[in-house]
Amino acid sequence: MKSAMPNYRGWAGLLCLLLAACGRSHGPMLQEAYLWQRSWNGTVETAVREAPKEMGNIVVLGEEIAFKGSQPVVVRPAVRYDVFKECGIRPGIALRINRFNGNFAPAEPVTQKIVNDARELISAARANGVEPGELQVDFDCPSARLHGYANWLWVLRNATSPIPVRFTALPSWLKERGFSELVAASDGFVLQVHSVSQPGIGLQEQTLCDPGLARQWVEEAARYGVFFRVALPTYTSIAAFDEKGTVGGVTSEGASPHWPAGAQLRAYRADAASLATLVKQWREDRPKKLVGIVWYRLPVASDTMNWRWPTLAAVMQGRVPARHLKVEVSGGQPADIAVINDGEDDVPLPAVVNAEWSEATLQARDALGGYGAEAGEKSVRFVASPELSLERLSPGTRRVIGWIRLSKSEPLHVTFTEK
Repeated sequence: MKSAMPNYRGWAGLLCLLLAACGRSHGPMLQEAYLWQRSWNGTVETAVREAPKEMGNIVVLGEEIAFKGSQPVVVRPAVRYDVFKECGIRPGIALRINRFNGNFAPAEPVTQKIVNDARELISAARANGVEPGELQVDFDCPSARLHGYANWLWVLRNATSPIPVRFTALPSWLKERGFSELVAASDGFVLQVHSVSQPGIGLQEQTLCDPGLARQWVEEAARYGVFFRVALPTYTSIAAFDEKGTVGGVTSEGASPHWPAGAQLRAYRADAASLATLVKQWREDRPKKLVGIVWYRLPVASDTMNWRWPTLAAVMQGRVPARHLKVEVSGGQPADIAVINDGEDDVPLPAVVNAEWSEATLQARDALGGYGAEAGEKSVRFVASPELSLERLSPGTRRVIGWIRLSKSEPLHVTFTEK
């Protein structure tokens, strides 16, 4: 009986695959952004039109499915696909699915509902002359149920071909046995690295992305040997905690006027400086399988808890945004005192703004915009209230914080103390 000869050709092929998976790359990456608005209006359309040429593509929220018991509840934004056509953009379509505890089998009504809705979303885009670039499934799936989730991806991929089907992945999934099945059932994934591991009331502010962990997770993701992108944050979340540290409310898309009584507010921010450094590092060296970044989310003028374009544009280049805050005196009598951000990054409002003069007599003064006014003999001190501690002034914006009326015109000498 002859002994079996080693299959060197097979081993060589496997070695090539391993080398390809572990290869390194450098240089600019594809840069995209999510457009997650549920209500389309003029500011949303303007945001699409004003997206800079460096923004390779936009992934738009096409539908969100929640579940009341076993019944799906659907929210489908009225996406203006004609605006994408006008701008020459082939958007990705995101299908958001909230937590589901039922059966993932192909014949189940929920599975069929998801498939039919995905087809309708693609058809709606095509009816407006737009061929979607991908269907991106964002499912809030427990780690223990990834195997069932893979069934959904197989069905969706077959039903929507040739549109690529990709999924969003949490870093914790990378160590799960079911993750390989998701990879096999799809055309790639987007690794979401924005999260807070231990939210709580200890620190007033925390960052939404740890660059060191993000780099580690990206290296782990590359070992699966498929092309993937990484999602990075651009937004701020405000959480309200009670005295026991229990979360009483969270907002990431607008300030809430109905926080619980006595709530302690904490901010979780996308830190532009650390993310710019992270992008720079990936431009210099990254896994070959990491092909791009998807920013969450596209700057929209009405989105007050998100970066503005100057911030995102700088970070996309791997450059820390410039910071420049100044105080301006304008008008005659009374004179307005305004804080102006003419830098590229969001900045805290000054803790104290002090206005002084030499000869005139103070006749009146008032504070605005969350400040209080303390009068001295030849000065007025504007002091920020505690409620302003979490607020930020966006690039290109101006806020009047008060005014002063003197007995005669005289130059004001204004200084300020940053937070």
